[in-house]
Amino acid sequence: MRGNNLSDIVTVMTTTASRARPDEEDYIIARVVLRFLNFRSRSLADLQAYARVGTALIDMYEKQTGRAVPETPVTHFLRLTLEALTISSAGLVAGLREKYSLALGQDPALVREADQVLATLKPRKAKMPDLSQMFKTLLG
Repeated sequence: MRGNNLSDIVTVMTTTASRARPDEEDYIIARVVLRFLNFRSRSLADLQAYARVGTALIDMYEKQTGRAVPETPVTHFLRLTLEALTISSAGLVAGLREKYSLALGQDPALVREADQVLATLKPRKAKMPDLSQMFKTLLG
């Protein structure tokens, strides 16, 4: 994902999808778009901005191929996730990840990409130190 030119990314996506089985097209599109988001996004604000770029990638793919992206659970997940990212809704993304887990589970790489997006959107909070442990350390 080094390309800055979106049309180059769409060309690679189109070429890869054309060489794959027809039932893999949706997985390829979702994997490329989510990988692009993960590669570019380091913060919540980045995710929000690049979610719009992800939607543009899908639109450019449809324009380049001359047909709509197949209507599958994976593409529904992708489109809804991009919408949820534009409003920074970690709860909605987590719910979508759970609802579409069966479809996503067919491709472990796609699951990792989706989980990484969710981790960027909802970073783990630092756990507060246990006061009893702290006193034991200080006094012990």
